[in-house]
Amino acid sequence: MTTLKQLYDLQELDLETAECRDRINAIEPRIGDRSKIEALARELEALKGSIGSLTMRHRSESLEAESVRVKVDEVETRLYGGNITSVKEMESFQKEASFLKEQLQELSDHVLESMVALDEAQQRIRELEETSVEAEDRWQAEQSALGQELKKRREELSALEGSRDGLVSQVSGQDIRLYERLRVSKKGQALAKVEGGMCRGCSMALPTHQLQRARAGREPVLCNSCGRILFMS
Repeated sequence: MTTLKQLYDLQELDLETAECRDRINAIEPRIGDRSKIEALARELEALKGSIGSLTMRHRSESLEAESVRVKVDEVETRLYGGNITSVKEMESFQKEASFLKEQLQELSDHVLESMVALDEAQQRIRELEETSVEAEDRWQAEQSALGQELKKRREELSALEGSRDGLVSQVSGQDIRLYERLRVSKKGQALAKVEGGMCRGCSMALPTHQLQRARAGREPVLCNSCGRILFMS
């Protein structure tokens, strides 16, 4: 004859098995997963690839700025050298000097911007290289720990499944069918303990006659409110 204690033990076993299986399912995708490290490597590669273009840009803008600076010096030398006698020529050189100075200022700003961008990229590369080394070390340690836990969990699951088979063999077919149906519909909680005259599955007070039947334990008694099998320890 099936006892409610057997059904309750089966439920505890099934809950433990489900937890073990969930943990295995969470671990398995993480074994060998290097996606985070690979993402760091891609970012690092892209940054290193940008260094060349940033360096060329900075060099080009620096050369152009230097060229304009030379022209400014040449124009100002002529402008203030005392050799210009024409007012019109003087105004022309002044306009040219003003234009060149504006151009030089704009180029100098670009040179500064490209230098800052280059420095930031180099700094980011150094940071990423350090982060990548640390991430690799963490990954290796994590993989070792996950591998050990996965092996342990699989052994645990095998033992739990064996225990379940033994326990199920002791339960009547009618009771196991009821239990399995409720286990599905009640999300793993087919049985509910009775404490203080209440069903702990739904926290509803139970009528006296239902408590007496549940206490007798001769047959599964279902809670009138939640439909779970009542269990009194």
